Amino acid sequence: MNIKIEALIARKIGFASHQNAIPLVRELSIWNQEETNLESLILTLSTDPDFVESRSWHIDRILAGDRLGISERDIKLNAGYLSGLSESLSADVVLRLSQGENLLVEQRFPTELLSRTEWGGLSAMPELLAAFCMPNDPSVDRVLKAASQVLRRAGKKDGIDGYESKSRTRTWELASAIWSAVCSFQLSYALPPASFEQQGQKIRPPSVILENGVATCLDMALLFAAALEQAGLNALLIMTKGHAFAGVWLQPQEFSQLLTDEASAVRKRLDLKEMVVFETTLATQSPAPNFSQAVAAAQRQLDDEQFIMAIDLHRARMQKIRPMALVSAVNASDLTDDAPPAAESLEEAPALPGFDVEINEGNEGPAGKLTLWQRKLLDLTTRNRLLHLPDSAKGVRLLCPDPAALEDLLSSGRRIRVVPVPDLNSSGRDVAVYEQQNNESLVDEVARQALARGEVLASLEKIKLEATLIELFRKARSDLEEGGANTLFLAIGFLKWKKSAEDPKTYSAPLILLPVKLERKSALSGVTLTLLDEEPRFNLTLLELLRHDFELVIPGLDGELPSDESGIDVTGIWNMVRRAVRDVPGFEVSTELVLGTFSFAKYLMWKDLNANGAQLLQSPLVKHLLEPKEAGEGFSGSDEFPRPERLDSSVTPAQLFAPLPADSSQLSAVVASAGTHSFVMDGPPGTGKSQTIANMIAHNLALGRRVLFVAEKRAALDVVYRRLAEKGLGEFCLELHSSKASKVEVLKQLDRAWDVSDTLSAEEWEREAARLQTLRSRLNQLVEVLHRRWSNGLSLHQAIGRVVRDHGPQTPRLAWPPGKEHDAAEYGQLLDLARRLGLNGVAARDLSGKFGALAQTQWSNAWQAQIASASRELPQALDALNTASERLLGLTHLALPVAEASQVQQLHDLTSLIVESCGMNLSFAFAPDVVTRIEAARRACQLLESYRELEQSLSLDYADEACRRIPLEAMHSEWREAEGKFWFLATFAKKKVAKKLASLGGAAGLPDTLGDLAIFERLHSQLTELDVLASDMQSIPGWQGLASDTARTLRAITLAETLRGLLSGLAESPDHLVSLRGAVARLVVDANEMLAPGGQISAALSALQQALSRYHEAARLFAGLAATDTDAHPSDAALRATSLSIQQQESQLKAWCDWCRVREQAGEAGLARLAQALEAGSLIPSASEETFVTAYAHWFATQGIDSEPLLRNFVAAEHMSDIGAFVRLDDELAKLTVRYIRAKLCGLIPSKNDIPKSSGFAILKHELQKSRRHKPVRQLAIEMGDALNRLAPCMLMSPLSIAQFLPADQPPFDLVIFDEASQIAPWDAIGSIARGKQVVIAGDPRQMPPTNFFSRGPNAGDDDTAEDMESILDECLGAGVPSHSLSWHYRSRHESLIAFSNHRYYDSNLITFPAAETRASAVEWRRVEGVYAKGKGRYNQAEAEAIVSETVKRLTDPAFVAAGHSIGIITLNSDQQKLINDLLDAARKQHPQIEPFFQDTQTEPVVVKNLETVQGDERDLIMLGIGYGPTEPGAQVMSMNFGPLNKDGGWRRLNVAITRSRREMLVFTSFAPSMIDLNRTNARAVRDLKHFIEFAQRGPKALAEAVHGSVGGYDSPFEEAVAQGLRRLGWQVVPQIGVSRFRIDLGIVHPDRPGDYLAGVECDGATYHSAATARDRDKVRGAILSGLGWNLVRLWSTQWWVDKEGALQKLHIALNDLLAQSRVEAVGSQVTEEPTAAPIIIDFSTDSGISDELPEAPISSVSELPSEIADVRVARAYSDQPVSLGQKGEYRVADLSTLAHMIQPEQFHLPHYSPVLRQIIEAVLRQEAPILDALLVQRIARAHGFQRSGRLIRDRVLELVEQHHHVRQEEFEEAFVWHAEGDVMEWSTYRVPASVSDARSIEEIAAQELRIAASIIDSGDRALEVARLLGVRRLTGAARERIERILNA
Repeated sequence: MNIKIEALIARKIGFASHQNAIPLVRELSIWNQEETNLESLILTLSTDPDFVESRSWHIDRILAGDRLGISERDIKLNAGYLSGLSESLSADVVLRLSQGENLLVEQRFPTELLSRTEWGGLSAMPELLAAFCMPNDPSVDRVLKAASQVLRRAGKKDGIDGYESKSRTRTWELASAIWSAVCSFQLSYALPPASFEQQGQKIRPPSVILENGVATCLDMALLFAAALEQAGLNALLIMTKGHAFAGVWLQPQEFSQLLTDEASAVRKRLDLKEMVVFETTLATQSPAPNFSQAVAAAQRQLDDEQFIMAIDLHRARMQKIRPMALVSAVNASDLTDDAPPAAESLEEAPALPGFDVEINEGNEGPAGKLTLWQRKLLDLTTRNRLLHLPDSAKGVRLLCPDPAALEDLLSSGRRIRVVPVPDLNSSGRDVAVYEQQNNESLVDEVARQALARGEVLASLEKIKLEATLIELFRKARSDLEEGGANTLFLAIGFLKWKKSAEDPKTYSAPLILLPVKLERKSALSGVTLTLLDEEPRFNLTLLELLRHDFELVIPGLDGELPSDESGIDVTGIWNMVRRAVRDVPGFEVSTELVLGTFSFAKYLMWKDLNANGAQLLQSPLVKHLLEPKEAGEGFSGSDEFPRPERLDSSVTPAQLFAPLPADSSQLSAVVASAGTHSFVMDGPPGTGKSQTIANMIAHNLALGRRVLFVAEKRAALDVVYRRLAEKGLGEFCLELHSSKASKVEVLKQLDRAWDVSDTLSAEEWEREAARLQTLRSRLNQLVEVLHRRWSNGLSLHQAIGRVVRDHGPQTPRLAWPPGKEHDAAEYGQLLDLARRLGLNGVAARDLSGKFGALAQTQWSNAWQAQIASASRELPQALDALNTASERLLGLTHLALPVAEASQVQQLHDLTSLIVESCGMNLSFAFAPDVVTRIEAARRACQLLESYRELEQSLSLDYADEACRRIPLEAMHSEWREAEGKFWFLATFAKKKVAKKLASLGGAAGLPDTLGDLAIFERLHSQLTELDVLASDMQSIPGWQGLASDTARTLRAITLAETLRGLLSGLAESPDHLVSLRGAVARLVVDANEMLAPGGQISAALSALQQALSRYHEAARLFAGLAATDTDAHPSDAALRATSLSIQQQESQLKAWCDWCRVREQAGEAGLARLAQALEAGSLIPSASEETFVTAYAHWFATQGIDSEPLLRNFVAAEHMSDIGAFVRLDDELAKLTVRYIRAKLCGLIPSKNDIPKSSGFAILKHELQKSRRHKPVRQLAIEMGDALNRLAPCMLMSPLSIAQFLPADQPPFDLVIFDEASQIAPWDAIGSIARGKQVVIAGDPRQMPPTNFFSRGPNAGDDDTAEDMESILDECLGAGVPSHSLSWHYRSRHESLIAFSNHRYYDSNLITFPAAETRASAVEWRRVEGVYAKGKGRYNQAEAEAIVSETVKRLTDPAFVAAGHSIGIITLNSDQQKLINDLLDAARKQHPQIEPFFQDTQTEPVVVKNLETVQGDERDLIMLGIGYGPTEPGAQVMSMNFGPLNKDGGWRRLNVAITRSRREMLVFTSFAPSMIDLNRTNARAVRDLKHFIEFAQRGPKALAEAVHGSVGGYDSPFEEAVAQGLRRLGWQVVPQIGVSRFRIDLGIVHPDRPGDYLAGVECDGATYHSAATARDRDKVRGAILSGLGWNLVRLWSTQWWVDKEGALQKLHIALNDLLAQSRVEAVGSQVTEEPTAAPIIIDFSTDSGISDELPEAPISSVSELPSEIADVRVARAYSDQPVSLGQKGEYRVADLSTLAHMIQPEQFHLPHYSPVLRQIIEAVLRQEAPILDALLVQRIARAHGFQRSGRLIRDRVLELVEQHHHVRQEEFEEAFVWHAEGDVMEWSTYRVPASVSDARSIEEIAAQELRIAASIIDSGDRALEVARLLGVRRLTGAARERIERILNA
C-alpha cells in the first residue's frame, strides 16, 4: 500500500541517553498516500535487538492524503541492557502499521547502540558530552586533595572554596592548583581515534585515568573539567578539529546556551578576563609546563578555522544533563591512601579584575525586592560608557580647538558637517615647520577655519568616517524607535579619573552631553549634525559615582546647566568640575569631544525609583508584585471580568465608548479597563492589541478618567496615537516620547488641545444609543430563540435543519398530547426504542402474520434450532447432577440439601476446600481461639518478611540474630564520642567503633556503622515482637521461627479462614452449624488420609465437578438462547418442564416474539406509527432510527415555531434590513462617540480669553507667546498642575520619559496601560506602573522576552551572552494577576501566515479568517547558495544580496508599488542586519527611484531589523533571512547554532519573526530544512525553525495539524441540505473553509475560474451562533471577510422551513447574479471604454539640504492611497520603460489529441503518473507559453475530462510546473508559466488569435506580450489599440487599468 511511516530516529543511543531523557524517536508521522481513508490502525514500535519496551499507538482514522503527526513519543529505554554494553553494535528500530491482522507497512530505521563509556561524537548529540564529565567519581577527590596540598605549600588558603572568595584571582589559583595536582600524577598521553570529535570515542572515567595513568586529550579535558566542577567552579570543554581541552569561568557565569560554536564568543571572554582556557594535554609532559604556559597554548588554538564549539558544563547541569552514574561504589579510603605526593608548585596569578557579577541577588521581602530592582537600573562599573569611554568604543572623536564655539553654533541652529582631517603634508608642506614658524598648531588652525565654514574635523579617514557616521545614524534611530529616547550625544569634555591613586589605569568619563541628531536625507546624501531640541545635561551617572565612591558632591550640575548668550557655558562647567576635583589625585578634566551614543535611561529610572520608593508602595499592583502573599482583593481571581458572551446582556451601547471597530474579546478588555481591577491583556500577534488600547483610552476618557499609555517602542505609541488622531481624539493625547518630547513640540500639542471645541447634548447621545440597543436586542433574540437548548437537548435550528434535509411525504407523522415536552432522558429513551424497532424490524417484515399467537412469549426465535437442542440436553444434565451429588453426600456425611443446582454448587465448593486441606494440620481452625491465632500468624509473617528485608540492607554479612548480641546503646555512645573528637582523630575513632561492631556481629570488613546500628535497632524490636507472638504460633503449619516458610503459613491460615466463612454461610441454624463443623473437622483432622488425590472423595468430587460443568453449560446455553432475564433464577423443576414443552412444540418457536415485545413498548411511548410503517414495509428497518429523528424533529419544530412569535412572524428581508440598520447605526454611534468625548473634554477647558492670571493655563499661555528659552517639560508639568491634566487627560510616554518628565507627587492616573510588556523587565516598568490606580499590562508571554541586548558593552555583538530576563508580564502572571486574551486575528490576509504559529504556540486558539483566493500558502521558501561567515563576520553575503535584490525588484514593480505594499526585513543577528543595510544603501544609490520608500515620512518605510528589535512591527511583505548555515560551499553538514534561537526563549523570538507579515512572507536560507539535524540539538526554536522552513517549502501540507479539518464536513444538517440543493442545480460546493475555529459554512466555486470562490454562504448555524455579541455576528465578521475578498450570502433556516424550494431558487438567482456581475467585469463581447478613477496625488516637499557627495537625484511625487483597512500607503509614479519593436505571431489553443492515448484520469493523483502529466504540460507550454497558471490548470483538467479544476488538481499541476518550468509572478498577483526562465528576457513576440475560439482576455496575456504589442502603436489611446491588436473584443475598466499600469512601469 502507498503508506509511508516518517520517523526521525536518534542515530546513536547509549546509557547516557537514557539517564538524560534523550528521546529515541524525535519525530513520528504517518502519511496516507492512498485515495481512501484508513481506519482502526495500530502502529507498533519494537527494536532489534530489544533495547526498548515495545510501544503501540491506536489510531482511529487517517484521511486520504493526510499526514498524521504523533506527538506522544515517550519510548522507555532498557537501562539495564544499555548499561551492560561494553562495545557498540548496530540496531534497528522497527515500525509496523497494521489494520486488524493485516500488516500494511513495515519500516526499519537503523541506529547505533553505544557502549556504556562511549560518547557518540558531535555529529550525534554533542550535549551528552557533559554527562561524561564525572565529578561524582571518587578519584576526583584525590585530585582536589592534591590541589589543596599545592595551595597549602604556597602559603594560600587550602580550602577548595569555589567562588566563595568573590575573587577572580582566587579562581585562577584554584585552577592552577588543580593543574599542578594533575601534573603530579605523571599521566601519559594516548592518541585519540581519528575524527573522534565527530564520531565519538570511548571515554575513561577519572578513576580509570588515575589507575592506569593513560589518557587521550578528551579524557584529560574531562578529568580537569570534573575536578573544576567538583571544586565548585564553572568549567568548559573546548572542542577543536581533532582536539579537546578545558576552560573555567573566573567568576560565577555561564554562556546563555549549552553549545557555543563561535570562537569569537570565547575570545571575548578571554579578553575580558572572565574565563581562562588551558591546554590539558600539556599535563602529560615531563617536566610539565606551568599553568600560564598551558593557558597560552590553548589560546593559540582558538582560531575560527579550527574551533568547533565550547560546551558549558554549568549550563548543562542547569538543563538537567547529569553526570554518568558510577558503575560501582569505590572505597574512598582506598583512594586516599595511595594519593601521590603533590610535587608541583603553585604559580602566581596575573593581575585580574574583581568580580563584576553579584552572586546572591535574592533578598527577602518587598523592600529587598525593590532594592534589587533599583540595583538592576544603576550600573556604576566601568562597563558603563557614561563612566568610561574606551578608545576602542564606537564613536567619532572630533578635533575642535574651541568646543564652546561648536556648542554655540549648534545652539544657534546651524547644521554641522563632520569631515576628515585633510592631508596637511600635501604639496611638500611640513606641519612641524609650520608650527615652529607660526607658534600654533596647523591642525588647530585648520579646525578653526573648518568650524567657521560649519564643519568639524574628525580623526578618522574618509571611508571609515562615513561608515561610522552611518552606523551612528542607524543606531541612534533604532534606539529612538525601540527605547523611546535619544541616545546620540556630543560629549564635550571628559573627566580622566582613577579608582585609586595607585591604580595604573585611567578611565575617561564624559562631562557635558549635548543632545544631537544626525540627518541623512538619502543614501546619496551625506550626514549632517544638528542640535536636538532637548535639554543639554551633565553626566548624572558620573555625579552619582563621585558621590557614591568618592564622597564628592558637585552642586549645580544635576539640573538646568549654567548658560551663556548662545547656549550652555561650557568653560564655566569645566571649571566647576576642575575646582571640585583639584585635590583628588589622578583626576583631570580634558577638553576632548566625542560624538557617540550614551544612554541615560537606566539612571533616570533608577533615580525615579530611588527617590519615590514610598510612593511606589502606595500602588496596589506594585505592592502585590513586591509581596504577593499580602495581595488585596482584585488579584485573587477574574470572576468580575466581563465575559464576551455576556457583553450584550450586561453592557448597553450608552455605557460603551469605543470609536474604533472591535470584537467581543477586545470589548471585554475595554469594559474591564474602566473597572477597579488591574489585569493582564494577552495579545497574540495581529489580534488588534493597539486598536483595543486605543478604544480603552477613548472609553476611559469618556468616563472622565485620566489615562497614561506606556510603551518602550515608539512604533507602539505611534500606532495608538494615529488611530486616536484619525478618529478626532489626538488633540487630547499628549505624546511625550522620543522626538515628541521636545519643549516646542509639547507646547504645540497643548495649544492644539486648547483650540478644540465641540458640543453634543446628552439627550442626542442617549437617543441614538437606545436605538442601537433596540436593534441589537431584536437581532440577539432571533439567534437566542433559534439556538436555545430545550429540555430534550435539541435546538429549533437543529430540528429545522433536519427537516429541511430529510423530511418527505413518506415520513411518519408522530404526535403527542398538546403541551407535552420531553426531557433529555425521555428523548434518549425514544431514540433507543426507535433503534430497537429497527433491529427487530426484519422479523416484522419477513414473518408478519405467521406467529401472532406467540405474542406473550419471551423466547427468541432467531435461535430456534439451538433452543431445541438445548431443551434436549438440559434434562439429561440435571439427571447426571443428581446422581453425582448423592454419591458425594454418601461419602462425606455432610448434612446439606442438594435439590437445586445452586445447592449442589455449595456442596462442591465446601468439598473442594476440604480436599485442599489434605496433608495439612488445620486442627487450629477448629479451636476456640482460632481468630486470635490467625491474626497472630498473619502479623508474624509480616514481621518475618520485614526482618529478612532489613537483614539484606545491612552493609555486612552478620551472624544470625546478631542484634541480640550487640549492645546498641553502648555502640551509639561510642560513635558519638568518636564524632566529637578532632577530625583527624575522629577518623580513627570511628574506624575502631566500626571494627568493634563488625566483631560483635560476627562479620568481616568495615560496616556502615550508623546505618547498621539503626537497622539493628529495628531488627531487635521485631525479634522482641516475634517472641511475644510465638505462643500463638504453635501447631500452625510452616511456622519454625526465623526459618519459617511464610508462604505455607499464610496458605494454611487463608484456607482456615475460608473454610470457617463458608461453613457459617451454609449453616441454617446453630445446631446445623455445629453438625456441619463436626463433620468437616472429622474429615479434615481425623480422616485426612481419605482426602488424598485418587481417593473416593476426590473421585466423587471430580465426578460432581464434571456434572456441574455439564449442567452449567447446558443451562447457560438454554438461558442465553431463551433471552432469560438475568435476575430470574427458575428452579430445576421449572427448567425441566420448560425443556419438555419445547421438545413437544418445536415448530411453534419463532423470533416473532421479540418483535411483539418491542412493538408493545413503542406503542406505549407514542411511536406506534413508526412500528406500523415497519410492519407495512414502507420503512426499511435500517432507517428506523434516522427516520425517527426526522419525524420527531418535525413535530418538535412545529410545536416550537408555533410557540415563538419571533419565528412564526419571521421575514428574511426584514431581518436583513435590521442587520443593515444595525451596522449603519453602530458606525454612526462610533462617530458620535468621538463627538461625545470631545464635548466632554472641551467642557473642562476654559477659553484662552477667560483664564485667571495665576492659573496653570496662564503659565501655558505665557509659554506659547515666547519664541525661545521655554521652560523644561518637567518644570512646565509641575507648574501647570491640573491645567495639564485637563488639556492632556491622556499621555503617551515611554518608561524613560515618565522618569524624566513626570513629577513623583503628581496625582496618580486612573488607568495606566503598559504595552509590549513581554519585552520590559520589572525594574524598567515599576516606576510607570506605580503612577496608576489601575493598571492594564498588555503583551504576549509567547513573544520576545526582555534581554540585555541594548545595555551590553559598547563593542559587543549579539552573541550568545545576551541573557533573557523575566518581564513585567511574567512577573504579573506569576503573581496571579488576572489575565484576559484577545483571540481574533486580523493581521494575516492569508491564513497560512499565522497557521504555523497558531498551531505551534497558541494551541490553535486564535480565530483566523480564510481568504477568497486559491493559493495554498503565502509563505515561500527561497534557497540561496550562500555560506555563513563565522568569527568576526557572522554574516551570509549571498543571502543578503538575494534579499536586497528581491527588495529592489519589489520596489520597482509597478503593481507592488501601486498596491501601496510595505516591506520589512528580519535577520537573526545584527551583523547580517548591518550588511543588508549597507547593501540597501548601495542599491538606493544605484536606483534613486526607490529612495522614497526608505524615508521616515512614509507611514511604513522599509525596515531592516533583527530578532531583538522587530517585535511590534508589521509589514505587508516580510523577508526573513536566517543567515546561519553551512560555512563552506556544498557542505552537507552544518552547525546547529542559530544564534538567539538556541536560547531557552528562542522559540519566542521565532514566533515574533514569523508573525510580522500581513500579506506575504519569504524565508531565505542557505540550506534545506533536512540539514537541520534534530539529533544534534535540543533547542525548541531550532526544531520549530526546521518545521517552519518545511512549512514554507511545501505549504500547509507540511503542517499536518493545520491541514486536519481545514476543509471538513458539514456544521449542521441545514448546511448539508443547502449544499445538496445547490449541487442539484450544478454548483460546486465546498463546506467548512478555514483552518481555525472560524469557518465559511459553504464556499461556491467560481464556474469560470475553478478553485476561486464566487461566493461564501453563511448559514444561521453554529458558526453564526458562536459569535459572542451581535456586533461580532452581524458586523465585524462580515467586514473582515469582505475585506478578504468574499462575496457573502446569508441564509435563514426559518425561511427554508416554510418554503424550501422557493428559498433554494432565491439563492440560485443570487448566485447567478454574482456570476453575471463577475463575467461582466472579466469578459465582454466587444472592446468598449470604461473610465477609471484617477489616483489622488499628494506632493511631499523634501528638505533642500546640500550633500557633500553626489547631488541627490530628483524624486517624483508620490501617491497616497487612503484605505479603511490598512494604513496609508505611499506609491510612486514611474516613467515608461523603453521596449524594442516586436514581431507578430499567432496564438492557438494547444491541441492535445495526439496524447489522448496516454491520458488516464483515474491515475491523475498517483505519483507514477507524474511523467505523463509532465509530457502534457510540456505540450501545452510548447504551444501557448507564456500562459496564465489558472488557464494551464484548466487545459490539463479538461484534457482529463474534469469539468472542475479544484484545489487538489491545481496543486498537482502547479507542483510539477514549479519543478520543471518557470513561474513568474505578474502584476496583481497573477502568475504566468514560461517554458524556461531565459524565455522571459528573450521574448519579442505579440500573438493574435488564430481564430475566434483562440481569443484571450487581457488578464490571460502576459505583461511582456502587452508591452511588445504597445511598442508598435505610435499614437492614440494605447490601451484601446493594444486590446484591438490582440483580438480582445471588449475592454473593461479592470483590463484598461492593467494595461496602463504595465505600460507605465
